[in-house]
Amino acid sequence: MGKAGYATRIVKLTTENYSDVLREFSGETDHERYQHIQNRLLLSSKDIRYQSDRIIFAADGIPVFIKSIVGMGHPELWGRWSDANQSPEIVITFNQPLPEKFDIEIKAKAYGKNIGIPIPVKIGSHSQNLMLQAETQTSIVHMVNSDRLNTLTITPPFPELSNEGNVIGFPKNAPPRKLGVGLTELRIIPVNG
Repeated sequence: MGKAGYATRIVKLTTENYSDVLREFSGETDHERYQHIQNRLLLSSKDIRYQSDRIIFAADGIPVFIKSIVGMGHPELWGRWSDANQSPEIVITFNQPLPEKFDIEIKAKAYGKNIGIPIPVKIGSHSQNLMLQAETQTSIVHMVNSDRLNTLTITPPFPELSNEGNVIGFPKNAPPRKLGVGLTELRIIPVNG
């Protein structure tokens, strides 16, 4: 229970016979808290930044260590689909150069013709292939970044038109997206030596 401008009270329901009722708050509103909540509601997801050691694709916004992400659709409960209508590849630009050697720990799945085939992951001229299935799995991709670049690309070879998970209007009338891979999490792990 609660309202903007006052502390929210959350009660775990432990029985099917819950007997409490929703009550109107009768105390004073904290105007500073209310204004803070209103300002957060007006933020575009592009302006939201969060602290994390990985990219969490189901979350609104991006982590503070990321400059930009291009080629991804809106967040869904499990993550985000790539959308080739926005860009033929997913482009993740980090604020700082990535290590000379690193692993990418990626939780992801593939869509349609991309299932079970090589999906290129590149940094500069170095490329490795990622193989994904229809269900989310965790994979490790070993990368070499001798030029110390900061931009990683993932290119699904066969994006397919689909309205799966589309929330823009009614799915039958919504403009289809071109899905390739679905990303849940991505983390960079430096490799010594």
